[in-house]
Amino acid sequence: MEIASKILYNRICIACLLIDTNQQHGEVAEIAQIISFVSGKGGVGKSSLSSAVACALADHGKKVLLADMDIGLKSLETLFGIGDSVVYNWGDILADRCTLPAAIHHTRGVDLLPAPLRPDGALKPDRFRRMLADCAPQYDFILLDAPSGLGDNIELSVCAATAAVIVATPDRISADAAGECARELAGRAVPTVRLAVNRFSARDVRRGYALNLDEMIDLCAARLIGVVPEDSDFSRCACNGLPFAHTQAFQAAGRIAGRILGEEIPLKHLEKFGNN
Repeated sequence: MEIASKILYNRICIACLLIDTNQQHGEVAEIAQIISFVSGKGGVGKSSLSSAVACALADHGKKVLLADMDIGLKSLETLFGIGDSVVYNWGDILADRCTLPAAIHHTRGVDLLPAPLRPDGALKPDRFRRMLADCAPQYDFILLDAPSGLGDNIELSVCAATAAVIVATPDRISADAAGECARELAGRAVPTVRLAVNRFSARDVRRGYALNLDEMIDLCAARLIGVVPEDSDFSRCACNGLPFAHTQAFQAAGRIAGRILGEEIPLKHLEKFGNN
């Protein structure tokens, strides 16, 4: 088992998300790392995972800005329970209707920037890059919770990203979509791309109901940065705008945050993840 575990560890390549600040994408200021959380398809838990990672980075003492990029929806407002207090969003900043401080909501140690309610002519990549450049000196990390899908859907979310985390669930449809997403990110010259496998159940893998990690990596064509277990308590917190603390999924998000910070953190309970 020890030899098999070492082979598996080398195969899945749990990878730190280290950013070369000399190769910033889109010429945004070098201070903040700008990480876009993306997915080829919806319903994979991307918004809840990006929120959990943002909170975990804040728990490490980092200054974090989390921007909701899904125009017309209010996912992050619901996750953080701030919907009734939102007045401005980042679309208002781009249209010069408000300043950055007026649009930001400070919650759970994170600065949250809501999404516009509808498309607007001001929502252009060059304006968005300038906004991020203005934000960057104030933060260690800027996380962008991208809309699901490809093409124009994610253009704003990746136009200045120094890295991207593809979130996928261990099923063939999600994995194939994540693979397409990885290819698009490569075409858009995003410098660093990692894979986070969400809602993973070793029991489902053993029963043949879900893909194992080897299969996910092969189909998604990206190095693994973390595995988040299926966790009903975490889902319940996300749906009701409650803090994620003490759930297994949040602990996994904390390990992802550690790897983003450059820590070498092995995959927890490696032998239980259904590859052997």
